[in-house]
This record gives sequence, C-alpha cells and structure tokens, in this order.
Amino acid sequence: MAIEGMRLPPILDPGQGELAVEVLTAYFYADPLPVYSGSRFERFAGGGDRPETRDEFGADDLVAVTLLDVSFPGDAALRILGDTDPDYRDQLSALLRRLPTWLDLVDADEDVLADAEELWSLVRGNRGVGRAKTSKLLARKRPRLLPIMDSVVVKTVGHNPRQHLFYQNLQAALRADNCRLVSHLDEIRKEAGIESDISTIRVFDILVWMWGSGRVDRLAVRG
Repeated sequence: MAIEGMRLPPILDPGQGELAVEVLTAYFYADPLPVYSGSRFERFAGGGDRPETRDEFGADDLVAVTLLDVSFPGDAALRILGDTDPDYRDQLSALLRRLPTWLDLVDADEDVLADAEELWSLVRGNRGVGRAKTSKLLARKRPRLLPIMDSVVVKTVGHNPRQHLFYQNLQAALRADNCRLVSHLDEIRKEAGIESDISTIRVFDILVWMWGSGRVDRLAVRG
C-alpha cells in the first residue's frame, strides 16, 4: 500500500499478527493494575460518547486525556467546559451533534470530515492546546471516528502536517485493498480478547504508538 503521508509500520504487516496480538494484550491487561493508564482512556467514567454526555465536553473528558499523558491549561479547560465562555461551549456542542457516535472513520463522508476539521480548529485555537491534546480530547468524544495524533504516531507513519491531512490519509489507508487493514485490526482485537468498545482506529493508534516508542522491543526483551 502506497499512500503519501501514511506509512504503516511492520507491526501492522499481515505476517506480524501474532506479535500484534501480544502487544495489544500487554497494553490492556496486567495483574493487578494496568501498566498503561491509557488502557482506561475510552472506558473511564463510562466513556466520553455515552448518550447523556456525548455532545458536550465534561470534566471527566479532561481527566481522561491525562491517562494519555497530556493535560489542558486551566484557561483552556474552563473555556471548553463553558465556565468562562458559554457561547464557545455551545459552538463545540453544535459540532459534536453533527458527528455521529456510531460512525467509523472508514465510512465517514467529506461533510463529516469537514465538520470534524472545524471542531478540531475550534479546540486547537486555545492557547497551549496543540495537536496531541486536541486529537486526544476529540478521540474521547468520538473514538470510532476521530483518531489520536501524537508525536510518536505522526513520526512513525511519516505524517507531515504541512502537507497532509491525517484524517483523510488514515481513512485512505483503512479503505485500501477492500478495507484489508480494517479487517486485520479487528481480527487482532478479537484475538486479544478486547471488546469492540475499543475502536478499530484506537487499535491502530496503540499498535503504532507501541512500535514507534520502542515498547515492542522492550516487551520482547521482557518476554
């Protein structure tokens, strides 16, 4: 597969399925406590896309992103929660209502992605809120639709923000070869015993991050 700005790391090769299952299992399971706090990101406080709060950002969403090792500046947090700028909060909620919780990135049309980009810009416009923080907060609300973009993932897949659109590039990778990557990621999740509330694109993010951060090598050494 050749998509400019989206280079899949070896962990996603079809022949590396067994390793990918081991890595995903290690990310989610540990006794007695999880090694990676990010394994609780989607499920913390019932999830950011639960019906009663799916269209507004709440304090639990800001706590959830800390499980992925980021935090929001106080001024930005208060604004996002509507404490200092209710109109801004209403703008965010209006855009969230236009992004279905049931929709996967692979199936999203151009209008949905345009709304997602508008929401991205609104959140990203806060002082001290960069790419990683923005993507993680949005992924908390729409885990099936909006992927995480941190520095490790971006570097590992060869994404250049000045030249490429991450949402569209990842979508192209997911759609390639009759959605071969989607099928592969879903099979990895199934083999690892992970429930489907962990989305296809989150499985992608975890495997790419584990590979790019060198944790796959450490896992092999520990094993």
